Amino acid sequence: MAISSRRPVVGTKAATMIKTLALLCLMAPAFLDAARQVGFRYKFELSIFGFGTSNFIDGPRSNSSALSKGWVNVERPYSPEGYEALQLWCPADDYVICILTDETGYTAGLQISIPSDKFTPALDMAVLGFQNWSADVNGETIEYYTKAQYFVSADAATRIAYANPDKALIRNDYVAVEGFNGELVQIAKSLSDLDSIFTKQACIPWMGLHYYYDMSSSLECSASTILTWFPLYESDELIGMGFLVPGTLTVASGEVDHFEHPKKSDVEMIVNSGPQCLYDIVGNSGVVTLHSYFIETPRQLLCLSATIYRVSGHLCSSTSSVAVVGTTATAMIRTVALLCLLAPAFIDAARTVGFRYRFDLSLLNFGTKNFINSPRTNTSAASQNWVNVERPYSAEGYEALQLWCPADDYVFCILTDETGNTAGVQISVEYDRFQPTYDMDTLGFHTWSPEVNGETIEYYTKAQYFVSADAATRIAYANPDKTLIRNDYVAVEGFNGELVKIATSLSNLDSIFTKQACILWMGRHYYYDMSSSLECGASTILTWFPLYEDNTLIGMGFMLPGIYTLPKGSFDHFEHPDKSAVQQIVTSGPQCLYDTVGEKGVLTMHVYYIETPRQIFC
Repeated sequence: MAISSRRPVVGTKAATMIKTLALLCLMAPAFLDAARQVGFRYKFELSIFGFGTSNFIDGPRSNSSALSKGWVNVERPYSPEGYEALQLWCPADDYVICILTDETGYTAGLQISIPSDKFTPALDMAVLGFQNWSADVNGETIEYYTKAQYFVSADAATRIAYANPDKALIRNDYVAVEGFNGELVQIAKSLSDLDSIFTKQACIPWMGLHYYYDMSSSLECSASTILTWFPLYESDELIGMGFLVPGTLTVASGEVDHFEHPKKSDVEMIVNSGPQCLYDIVGNSGVVTLHSYFIETPRQLLCLSATIYRVSGHLCSSTSSVAVVGTTATAMIRTVALLCLLAPAFIDAARTVGFRYRFDLSLLNFGTKNFINSPRTNTSAASQNWVNVERPYSAEGYEALQLWCPADDYVFCILTDETGNTAGVQISVEYDRFQPTYDMDTLGFHTWSPEVNGETIEYYTKAQYFVSADAATRIAYANPDKTLIRNDYVAVEGFNGELVKIATSLSNLDSIFTKQACILWMGRHYYYDMSSSLECGASTILTWFPLYEDNTLIGMGFMLPGIYTLPKGSFDHFEHPDKSAVQQIVTSGPQCLYDTVGEKGVLTMHVYYIETPRQIFC
């Protein structure tokens, strides 16, 4: 009897490989357009939220589009020779990002400004080429450091004669940028024409291939050597311009932050042939950057080699033949090749048990700064230099559990039980760094004053428990090293410290938890009694929210509204979603929640019970 090749539909969890392959190959048509469409966007962020509004922001490309966005025509503070006729347009209440338009009415440049009272420069701003600008913004005088880049010729007749200025952004063979002491530097539109003083650095997805002025490991760092601007290329084409100024920018809670803030490790990766002095400046004083793009689709910048794969046969099929083609392929072919070749990394269908925390949609620092690998036993905690700490309190039944924390930081600690395996998590927020929105006692937090490296630190703290409150049940659990959640539920400390049971099976979850969004690398979110009519308060917003994939609890989120101030150089254990991100995650929430986040901020943390959270595709 022949065995049918037709497979039945199975109502169980699909293999991760199948789901991933389907996702990857279905994504491919999004990249079908091989041509890079002209666009004008600014601010890189590796985020699934806020595209076009808080990242990769769509800049106006004409006087009329600026006006339609509520931008205003502002008196220019200065002009290089030849560009005097250009007009300046800025958002009515914020002059950080402004456009310049020429006689045709189309965008001819970008002026970037930094409020001087919020910025502590690491280098001399005048030598760097910044101008001082005292602007009247909504009746208030604001002092800025400012400089610009120009997309058009300095010759007015050439600008006016340019055919179809609405069809192009860069209407010249180069972009002119204001460099050292305000002198203009020409950056070629074609990479083959770029001045050789610019040196090739890293290519980063969604950014492009970076080039930096006279950059090398022997560069002596100063205001006369670190050019503010760095060009971005794809193949031979200038597709954007970066902006870099070493220094510390202070942005108040609730204010829009127009800039990017890469860490020292990020700069080391991007500027991979730079001097130690640059990395040290960034580490000690910080840096503000901004990527501006001359294309509509910066998120199609994948940094693939010019030598790419041509895939014949069905895409992603095991019978496809792959030939190397030494040409620049269309975006579709390059992307599909990459996606299909990536698929074997996801071949493990099972969700391996793991223990990680802190979501970040970043390509960098997996396991160290995001999706951090946490110890799962006393011995692994000790091997990572964690210390056994006296517990500040215990929920009933959990008195025998031990507390282990990093020796110099008690924000994220584990609880272990009689078996020596992890039995829970205790999360703490430093008292003097946090301004809570709601009453912390009602939210269920305890106060804790441990001695950390000889210094007494005050914390707000609470915990979740992965095991039974019955000691005999914990001790009798078979193979405790093979699993993390050793119970039918996770018990979390809720309002006024009362334990709330969150089922490991979605089908058993209390109906008071309402379904919200499923987010890539996070999972399906459920929130306690969450609805558009919820009245926000300490007795209604539960700190914890469960994360599910299919029917399985795969993680637990932590959410605490309030303002968190982190000293420079301190490690940040938390996530800081903005109002728009919370609106996209909590899709059926009350306006009071969104307003609270917008005005006061919020701390979150995602704790995962699986090894591979970046295989969660929703």
